[in-house]
Amino acid sequence: GKLNIMSGYRITGGGNLIIYAKNGVQLSGGYIDVGSTGSVSIYTPATLEVNSNSYINGQTVVILAQKSTSTLNGGSINATLAGAVTKIYTENFTINNSSSVISGKGAGMVVATNDISITAGSAENTIFVAGGDISAKASTATVVGGLYANGTISITGLTMKLNPDVVES
Repeated sequence: GKLNIMSGYRITGGGNLIIYAKNGVQLSGGYIDVGSTGSVSIYTPATLEVNSNSYINGQTVVILAQKSTSTLNGGSINATLAGAVTKIYTENFTINNSSSVISGKGAGMVVATNDISITAGSAENTIFVAGGDISAKASTATVVGGLYANGTISITGLTMKLNPDVVES
């Protein structure tokens, strides 16, 4: 089925968490937090959606949403966890809210087999890799760690901040 974690609900702990949801994962005000000693693995052939006031935290967060669009609509993944590593693999990826953060104090990588769209958010320690195109039509407050595309990269207003430690991680 579909996993929907709504406001007031959460999954917490200090261990390793594996989630498989055939029909997608949606965080709508709830969160997943296993802390700095745990890992979160999410597998779904459908959509991953992390909305406002929602987040996922773990020393290592790996998300595989292989045939869908994964979206950060105001939610975050490892926004404040120092040294955390975030890896997102999906078909298409969108980050579109100024409240959204990927790997704020760690390292992150987003790999999309097709396209990536960046219109707002913070991912200054995250590298984005697209098999198709990257559209980065964002505000000047939006910062990413790097962009690579097999197709076209279109940038308007986005800032890139190369951090060698992120590339190494």
